[in-house]
Amino acid sequence: MLDGQTIWWPLLLSTLAGLSTTIGAVLAITRTPDESFLAFLLGTAMGVMATVSGAELWWHKAVQRQDWLGVSLAVAAGAAAFALLDPLLPKPPEPQQLLLHEADKQVEPDAVLQLRLSSQAEVKLATGVKWQGSGVRQHSHAATSPRPSSGLQRWPSTGSNGAAAAAAAQQEQPLLQHKAASGSAGCCEGVPSVVELSMYGSSNRPAAGDAADSLAQLRAHHSGLMRLGLLMAITMSLHNLPEGCAVAFSAFTDFGATMALAIAVHNIPEGLIIAVPVYAATNSKTKAIALAAASGLSEPIGALFALFVLRPFVASLERLDYVLAAVGGVMLAVCGLELWPEARKCKQDVRMLQGVLLGAVAMGWTLLVGV
Repeated sequence: MLDGQTIWWPLLLSTLAGLSTTIGAVLAITRTPDESFLAFLLGTAMGVMATVSGAELWWHKAVQRQDWLGVSLAVAAGAAAFALLDPLLPKPPEPQQLLLHEADKQVEPDAVLQLRLSSQAEVKLATGVKWQGSGVRQHSHAATSPRPSSGLQRWPSTGSNGAAAAAAAQQEQPLLQHKAASGSAGCCEGVPSVVELSMYGSSNRPAAGDAADSLAQLRAHHSGLMRLGLLMAITMSLHNLPEGCAVAFSAFTDFGATMALAIAVHNIPEGLIIAVPVYAATNSKTKAIALAAASGLSEPIGALFALFVLRPFVASLERLDYVLAAVGGVMLAVCGLELWPEARKCKQDVRMLQGVLLGAVAMGWTLLVGV
């Protein structure tokens, strides 16, 4: 029978490890991750997890038990189990592409940040028409030269010209810019609080239908980004459940905190790729961080499952060592099947290897001196 003192320590470790996803979320909303930064993060996670798995859960357990064959089979069983289950888990569609190549897209997700679809939202189009709620009013300065604060082009007021509008539609390429993410809307006089929509290479005003189509595309893109963020959160939550079990089992040994630290480092990139699409869709730092944190909180749920359902079957210390060896196999499989391919897609192998080296040395030192 488990008492409060038996439960609180593994629950605390798994919760702290899971909440490290918020670190990744904070990174996502404070700086734009690039290939180099993401490759380094993934490499660090690989170095940490592989060192814990290989040195502590495999080699050390085999020496301690004097059973190289049994421990190695447990490691192999854990790796094989993950390899079999991994294809069944939902996969987010290339998250690193969302993180790293937004600038190459025709419609920039960053611009969608400022799109609010409430009745009080204010969208200012370069045609010079400003909508606020349901009212419409014209701005006399809409055809003036560009404001330095916005950096957007204006179409001169040349009147209604069907041919010019058709030509503009032919070379349509939306350019969307938003204010610097200072968190203060309307801080500058005359700067729109939501979105300014402009067109490249046109000196004439586009047809109203073109503007409506562009706005509809923005709304669809906004919804797609939010769905992508939710998909990533669900996927990472499913991945975090077995990690919570691993932390719970290791909490009864002398390296429980070390295991939690390894899982926490691994969770940082996960929080980052959850927060990026959510922040792009909503422009809400709170929502981005909250969803990343909610995904991480599946780890204490996994820990509770391990404590109340699985632990009675591995009550003896001898069985626990073999279970931990299997956990090490799962972590090695995560490194090889998940982290390694994602890091290689960044095409920054030097930075990835630097991260692997840093993670391995830091975790090796931690295991050696027992910090």
